[in-house]
Amino acid sequence: MSIKLTMFRGLGAVFLLGTLSACPFFAPPTALPTHIAAEIPESSLTLLDTGNLAPPPKPLPKAAPQAVPKAATPRNAPANSIGWKRAELTKIFGEADYIRQDGVGEVHQYRLEHCIIDFTLYPVGAQLEVIAWHGRSRQQTEDIDSAACTSDLENRQTKP
Repeated sequence: MSIKLTMFRGLGAVFLLGTLSACPFFAPPTALPTHIAAEIPESSLTLLDTGNLAPPPKPLPKAAPQAVPKAATPRNAPANSIGWKRAELTKIFGEADYIRQDGVGEVHQYRLEHCIIDFTLYPVGAQLEVIAWHGRSRQQTEDIDSAACTSDLENRQTKP
């Protein structure tokens, strides 16, 4: 019985291989497909009559950008203080409300009504010079009001 079953399996395998080899799905490709040119209508192959075409319009000249005038920064604004010597800082803003020694440098603190401004001075050559400044609101939870701070600083300058 086992011989008949083995023979039946062998014949089935031969039949299956023969059937699959005749199927085009399993057949090796004989040639690659070639490009087929698209048909183009004759009307699109005619020449354009360029004599009736107008040239594109010339672009309009661009207007020169208008400069937006910037608000004048007061001469004594903190942003202009970089490079001031210690004597000049004191002459313009008066004595600092607090001076902290910072290594070889100093931090001069001016406590105004709406803000606090720190000027950092370090030696440049033989003299202390403003190298940075920082302003902040007197209330830690509020943003600085730069206009009010600048006004406070100007009022401080005019006080005797």
